[in-house]
Amino acid sequence: MTWLKTDDRFPEHRKIRRLTDAAYRLHHTAMCACAKDETDGLVTEADLADMEHGQRLRKHIDALVSAGLWEPVKDGWLIHDFLDYNPSHASLVAKRAADRERQERYRKGRPQTPVTEVSHRDIRVSHAFVTPPVTAPRPVPDPTRPVPVPNGVISPSSVGGSPNPNRPVSDPPATALEGCSPAAVSLGIGENS
Repeated sequence: MTWLKTDDRFPEHRKIRRLTDAAYRLHHTAMCACAKDETDGLVTEADLADMEHGQRLRKHIDALVSAGLWEPVKDGWLIHDFLDYNPSHASLVAKRAADRERQERYRKGRPQTPVTEVSHRDIRVSHAFVTPPVTAPRPVPDPTRPVPVPNGVISPSSVGGSPNPNRPVSDPPATALEGCSPAAVSLGIGENS
């Protein structure tokens, strides 16, 4: 892909300032086409036919010629000073060939790695030094069930008993331990917990 290069003050130049909007559009469109097709600034009748609005804007060619922006030549028109700002087709071909050679030299100098059918996103990458290990989340206690504690002490918050956690609750509510064995009642552990 090529780029059209113009001076930053291109629209302010006296030759450009004096153009009508349609003539300016034709000139700029033709310059873009010349850069894209690498014609070295040559605009032919076929180029005009390929340009969007080219046939409609064709009537402004005389204005571009009289302004000194286009020069009539045997095959069409030559955009004045096009090659002063843009590379020629020959220089672009030479640059591409030099780039191709440089890339081949670089590729030959690199160690060969086997090509596999695995895509890059399937490769597992270790981020052990970057990301801390993920640990399993701690289970969140269910506040509706009594929580058994060592030594048969039932948490006061689970049975609504004594606010002193070191003192066992002697008579837990009947609903909390209903249907439990006597040993489970003494430990504060229900069948469903």
